[in-house]
Amino acid sequence: AIVERVKFNSVAGVKNFLAYCSNGPCTGNTQFFFNVNSLSVWDGAYVLQNTWNPSAGVWYHVVFTREGNLWKTYVDGSQIGSTVTSAQSLSAPASNYRIGAVGVGTDQFFNGTIDEVIIFNRSISTEQVVALFNNRSDLIVANETTTGQNWSVEITPNDGYDDGQTLESNGVLIIDKISPTITGAVNTSPN
Repeated sequence: AIVERVKFNSVAGVKNFLAYCSNGPCTGNTQFFFNVNSLSVWDGAYVLQNTWNPSAGVWYHVVFTREGNLWKTYVDGSQIGSTVTSAQSLSAPASNYRIGAVGVGTDQFFNGTIDEVIIFNRSISTEQVVALFNNRSDLIVANETTTGQNWSVEITPNDGYDDGQTLESNGVLIIDKISPTITGAVNTSPN
């Protein structure tokens, strides 16, 4: 999955978010881009094209996911399209990925701002896309866990001025995907 926030200075022409090319203009290498009212993935041919009409000067949260042969695109937490392809994997990169450009020189630069780029080595769910769009990187959505997993937790308390002592758990065992019920009094005083 690829996640990023983008703001276009202009929506005319090709705007590459992320690409890799061995040299010169990309012709058969992987590109994730916006081009003439569509979000697209190219890997020697179009793998994915979904209609999208952004405006210049507005921030957008853009996500590309792939699970098996199912590709999805999201803008601002909402899925705008999907496609099934026979391609199970993308071409192996011949060079480093480039954020905001393709190839060398001035070939298809992104005209705007790209921020908060995250590249996952796995697909992410719709719930995870929504959590990231809402800036909830602190949230583990239920479908990220599986019964029987053992997670370690570390917490550093902070009173708004100083960090306290970091504490670590021995592990948090995931026993169910149902939210826990908290009973009893909860101290909400500031002291």
